[in-house]
Amino acid sequence: FTIEANDELEYFHNKYINNSEYSKYIKIIYGDALKIIPGLENNFDIIYIDGDKKDYIDYYKNAKEKVRLGGYIIVDNVLWSGSVLNKNSKNAHTADIIEFNNVVKNDKDVEKLILPIRDGLMLLRKIK
Repeated sequence: FTIEANDELEYFHNKYINNSEYSKYIKIIYGDALKIIPGLENNFDIIYIDGDKKDYIDYYKNAKEKVRLGGYIIVDNVLWSGSVLNKNSKNAHTADIIEFNNVVKNDKDVEKLILPIRDGLMLLRKIK
């Protein structure tokens, strides 16, 4: 499954997915991820988060409910071009990412690793 907020991209997505040998494994759901995720019945092995930074904490809470024990949550943009090092930043996205990183830092239910590639990837493994 992949969730996309912008349904105007459907034609673009379908053009590439339909030509892929993996098309039968890909299902795109268009809409608000925070409304869609709770209704998904699956336990997932991996969940990848890359969306509105102001919603990262809520995406994370939803993802934790849906990923299986031992499964992974991968979160994009956790270094935000290094801006997260500036705790006094006035940028709203930076503040959102700092707050998200602090929530995860204090979460004992996951093992954590930040990969300092591109904009920063956080790899989390659910252990509780």
